[in-house]
Amino acid sequence: ASPEKTKAVEEISVEIAMGLVEAWFPGELVEEMPHNNPGFDIRVGTPGHEVAFVEVKGTSMSTPGFYVSEREIQFSIENSDRYIFVMVVGIDIEDRSYQRYVRRNGPVEEPGFDLVPRQWRGLVVE
Repeated sequence: ASPEKTKAVEEISVEIAMGLVEAWFPGELVEEMPHNNPGFDIRVGTPGHEVAFVEVKGTSMSTPGFYVSEREIQFSIENSDRYIFVMVVGIDIEDRSYQRYVRRNGPVEEPGFDLVPRQWRGLVVE
């Protein structure tokens, strides 16, 4: 996908998730985090008094495939009691709609996820 399409899908998925999270946590502060925030996209509650951390992934495809960093996985494990993963599926950029969403509470690990390593970091040994 082009960088423009990738950015649009990400933007729309967070927009949709914000509405969902506000409905799930009425009366709580729901705040979108900066794009480079490690581990989660939406904070529910105030800093130091978080009710939930929400990671959002989105795709224009009809299957819920996504990329996740090791840092995101570790954050989900460390905060598993307050961690929510939301996958927005079938995003239509033109009308800013979606087919469905998938919600998983708890860490990003099996059996709720099928994780496959795709990238390795290397170091040349001298």
